[in-house]
Amino acid sequence: DDGYLQTLQVPLLAGRYLQPKDTDAAELRAMVVNQTMASQLWPGRDPLGQVVMNGDNEIGRVVGVVADIPRSLEQTPNPEMYFSITQIDDWSSVELVVRSTRDRASLVPEVRAAIRLHDPEMATGDVYTLNQIVDRVIAPRRLTTTVLGGFSALALLLAGMGVYGVVSYSVGQRDKELAIRRALGGPSAHVARLILGEGVRVALLGAAVGLLIALLGVRMLNRLLYGVDPLDPFIFASNLIAVAGVALVAAGIPALRASRISPAGALR
Repeated sequence: DDGYLQTLQVPLLAGRYLQPKDTDAAELRAMVVNQTMASQLWPGRDPLGQVVMNGDNEIGRVVGVVADIPRSLEQTPNPEMYFSITQIDDWSSVELVVRSTRDRASLVPEVRAAIRLHDPEMATGDVYTLNQIVDRVIAPRRLTTTVLGGFSALALLLAGMGVYGVVSYSVGQRDKELAIRRALGGPSAHVARLILGEGVRVALLGAAVGLLIALLGVRMLNRLLYGVDPLDPFIFASNLIAVAGVALVAAGIPALRASRISPAGALR
């Protein structure tokens, strides 16, 4: 560890982080555990000062408790413990974590130079930013949500085209009726509201059926969600408003055309 938790700004819940004084000269290795391990091994008790045993061998004494570090979106946190690198002699590789506000391209050569200055024979591997690591973890979920979002947008477009086609066909079938309404003094705004209302009613009926199906099938998508309530009313309301808006536009075009029908021309 030796600064790993502080660099990543992992919240300290109790005790302290590992410090430079935690060396191999200490009687017992200092150990920091995560919240999951503390709750599993010492439920209802103070984990600070507890000694962890591996058979008859003492592994270390707990000096601090930190928050869980998520390793993926699907997995629940695992028990984890952290030791000072100066108290462990069986490690095969080291990961160096650096926090900086500088650009990665200018920072990496200086970090490599500092490592060579410390130990010329130490090999330096690949360098990744935290955003790259997070992107790699969430890439499968992001691909899935992107594909689902694309299909949803396509479905919304097809729904709008369907409403437009149905209302346009209705206007074409009722052109004589609409012409008579106009000839008898019906204002164009009244004709437009008549057609628009019919189109919106059809769209809202379809949206209500879709909303019911969504409520029944939302649990199937629960595993794809992270930090989002599958029954969030705001999400359902916003989708209903989006569908209604598309339907309003799709029905508005033929409604506007119907309001401009020439009574003489249609009757002729």
